[in-house]
Amino acid sequence: MKKRMLPFVTALLLLTSCTLLQDLQEAAPYPEGPRELAPKFTVITWNVAKGNESSGQEVTEVLKTLSSNLSAPIMALQEATGEMLALPGLGAHFARSFRWWWSDADSGVALMAPVAPLSARPITVRPRELGFITPKMGLAAVYPLAGEDGTPHRLLIITLHGLNFEISARGLSAQMAAVREVVEAFRGPAVVCGDFNTWSNRRLAVVTEALPGFTEAPVRGGRTGTSRLVVLAGGDSKLAIDRIFYRGLRLDGPATAVHTTLSDHVPVMARFTLP
Repeated sequence: MKKRMLPFVTALLLLTSCTLLQDLQEAAPYPEGPRELAPKFTVITWNVAKGNESSGQEVTEVLKTLSSNLSAPIMALQEATGEMLALPGLGAHFARSFRWWWSDADSGVALMAPVAPLSARPITVRPRELGFITPKMGLAAVYPLAGEDGTPHRLLIITLHGLNFEISARGLSAQMAAVREVVEAFRGPAVVCGDFNTWSNRRLAVVTEALPGFTEAPVRGGRTGTSRLVVLAGGDSKLAIDRIFYRGLRLDGPATAVHTTLSDHVPVMARFTLP
């Protein structure tokens, strides 16, 4: 009996071998220059998990390429590590989630922008993956935004990594309730994006019902679905899990999925204008 239990105990120790962090830090300094976002800007959301064993440096190079072609990029990352957050012309806030005991890299979500936010806060909930493994984080930041006539506005951006491995949607519901509390308290244009792990219609409904008044950006190009493990457990591989929702903004054409083989996910990019 003891020999039979050994693989289970070993797997359990590996799964729970993480240090919880769940805090917020400014991970990269913001550049000198304009102190407001332009009325036209681009949001890129990407879960940069290295499912294909790519290095952090390879991911960073893709981020550099994406941001270099845009005048006012806002990067919303999930499963990021600190080494990825030093990009030319962008500062970063990083909501750390956890660190594996055998690694020096903290994992979490990040928002990167050419101007510093007026405020930023992590979004945390008590549930964890499978009830006892890793937590998932969200990050909300409010940025100064200039209107076409120079009138000052504020823009709310939220990046979220949704809880995934759960039979019910209890953890995801808790996360979206926390997101809803933030967006309802903010009066102004807003973008909520990330890896929502919406691999079932029920889970998608949890997300959309928490965002009344928001519209989802249609996406041109293929998006990867959920993992094979989740599909085997009943997930729908045809449902997208990386999404962008917006309110009080004009979407300038459909969002675009940018092909890359470095991650289980692809970057999704949407261009907005303050009307």
